[in-house]
Amino acid sequence: AALEGRLRVEWRGEERQEGLFVSEGAEVGELETLSGSVWVGAGARIGDGARLMGPVVIGDGAGVGAGASLRDTIIFPGTDVEEGAIVVGGTLGHTGIVESLRPRSA
Repeated sequence: AALEGRLRVEWRGEERQEGLFVSEGAEVGELETLSGSVWVGAGARIGDGARLMGPVVIGDGAGVGAGASLRDTIIFPGTDVEEGAIVVGGTLGHTGIVESLRPRSA
């Protein structure tokens, strides 16, 4: 829902260029492609040559390896995407991420 604009989320950071919203402490390398809206969480790292085709959300402390391609994707906090990986329409997390999520309210 957040990716489609149906859910309002609070965002703290700056728009470094059109469509690229970056939180404090995040490191963004030289991107090969940027389209749509991309939100990068605090302390996240994005390697050189990455291709980000929004909507894309990269959580706090997550890492996107050099040359990785993401489209219509959510990367949960603390999750790493390998160098050169391709993720389309996905939600990636790491071991233990489900247990750390808040329970759904009825």
